[in-house]
Amino acid sequence: MAGFLGKCIPAASMGWNVSRLNKRDYIWKQFKDAKQEEMTINGLQTMTRRLETLILRSYSNL
Repeated sequence: MAGFLGKCIPAASMGWNVSRLNKRDYIWKQFKDAKQEEMTINGLQTMTRRLETLILRSYSNL
């Protein structure tokens, strides 16, 4: 059982087994995932700024 866990890292819980990917593919997958997470964070930050602006406008209209 320890041997099996040694071949899999937490990424395996996302549905892909690192032992089946070569190092280049693994690094590429990590880079792609990081870019996607960065885009998600940027989108959330933009949404937060827009909501804050709407709230401030609504308070100033009262």
